[in-house]
Amino acid sequence: MSDKTLPGKNKEGTINDPDDISTLAAYLLMANHFNTKGIVVASTHRMEHRSTPNQAEWAKRIWETAYAADLPHLNRNIGGYPDSIPFLQSAIKESGEKYDPTRKYIDLSGYPSIKALMDAVLSQEEPLYILCWGSLTEPAIFVNHCLNTRRPDLLKRVRFIGHWTNSGLHQEPPKNPGR
Repeated sequence: MSDKTLPGKNKEGTINDPDDISTLAAYLLMANHFNTKGIVVASTHRMEHRSTPNQAEWAKRIWETAYAADLPHLNRNIGGYPDSIPFLQSAIKESGEKYDPTRKYIDLSGYPSIKALMDAVLSQEEPLYILCWGSLTEPAIFVNHCLNTRRPDLLKRVRFIGHWTNSGLHQEPPKNPGR
């Protein structure tokens, strides 16, 4: 998900899917049910996203502002909402990088959103649930990193939840999914 005002080739004339925007709104309305460590936006390998402005700044401007304005009312009427929810821009938005299964991802310094996931996993013992709503490059890099740094124990602390069961087919042609 990223700024819906950015022009593109979808049927709405933007580079986004409207369901991404409305789904984040719904998630924020249910934020009292989750301990959200962060929301990574613009996790995509689509070429048209590479030169877009910082999408974390957009998310903060749009979503944090709206959430902060509604927070007193939500807590007064329902309760349990966190004071804030951090937004991060995906580490792969500008590179358009796809996961390379032949590569060993040892160093996460070039992947701040994946490093943030690692820090969240290391900061707690209980499982961390990760909702994947787009490219699976970042989760795959995380898993690769854990395996190649001899930390498979960390994989027992994460649960990946996929938005699509056929996301490879959504992004690629059926004859060559996940290329």
